[in-house]
Amino acid sequence: MVRGFGKKDDAIPHNGIAREASSRGLSETVFADPVVGGRARLTTSTLTAIILPATNELIAVTGHCRSFPPDRRKGSKVMKRLLALVTILGGVLPVQAAEPFPVAQRAASFATAGGPTFSFTGYGWASALHGRASTLPPLPAAKVDLSFPDILKDFNGGLMGVAEMRLGNWGFIADAMFSQVTSGAALPGPYFSSVKLRSQTLTLQATALYRLYSDASFDFDLGAGLRFWNLDNRLKIGPGALNFAIEHSEAENWLDPVLAARLIARLGGPWSVTLIGDVGGFDVGSRLTWQALGTVNYRWNENWVFHAGYRALHVDYSKGRFLYDTTMHGPILATTYRF
Repeated sequence: MVRGFGKKDDAIPHNGIAREASSRGLSETVFADPVVGGRARLTTSTLTAIILPATNELIAVTGHCRSFPPDRRKGSKVMKRLLALVTILGGVLPVQAAEPFPVAQRAASFATAGGPTFSFTGYGWASALHGRASTLPPLPAAKVDLSFPDILKDFNGGLMGVAEMRLGNWGFIADAMFSQVTSGAALPGPYFSSVKLRSQTLTLQATALYRLYSDASFDFDLGAGLRFWNLDNRLKIGPGALNFAIEHSEAENWLDPVLAARLIARLGGPWSVTLIGDVGGFDVGSRLTWQALGTVNYRWNENWVFHAGYRALHVDYSKGRFLYDTTMHGPILATTYRF
């Protein structure tokens, strides 16, 4: 235990706050241990002493030490303690308090490349679909105006997720989204009995981002990537009086280059906001594609983060009589696990 020099009742409380006095314009703190005798005086313009309350363990002190003559009866023990204290002072051990978003840690990661960190995000997107499409030529293009409840009626299933690896200032992101919708209806005529349409959509995106700016409030990343599209549609008309069926399928895929940016704003405590956007196509694959995503984030603990926001994804692609000029948009809920 570290106590203030002087009378025995001048002991420093267990919270580790030392008694300070002003002398020659410098801050002085005197420590003594009445059990072993002796004393040491720390004289410095800036003194930092941290004592763990639970164990009264001195874990770090910065300053300069000047020793006083120890108690002759127990001088050897006092000298051992003073030598240990001088060793700590000579090392100038840094002390950093833990915090949910350590500023020093962010600055270090912005400057140097440490070990990689990983995160995985699973999300659900309640998307509507609007635009024009002709995904089963020679059928003509038609207007598409489907709300999320309309899509949900025929929704068979899907898989959506994002994985990210961070290495220093670099971030490498993979985003996958797959969905299948099947719709059908009975036909009134005698020649055919029913019609059934199955539509599969797969979108894969790989993006590399570089952190251009980082401080206590904001992170800003800029980068580029590739977005792959695959649309696979199958139409089946069931037999009726003619006793034969008609099946037709059409699949189209293309690859779009995109330019991407991400802004993360910390609001204080566990709250933050993320804005993500990209634009591309440039007639390499589609004529134009863009994406916009905004979420409010809540950090539950060191590993888990929850998100709620809104996402929009547009693409304008055509090839021959195939046309897919649509915008998907709707609210999004997500959970991220970091490790």
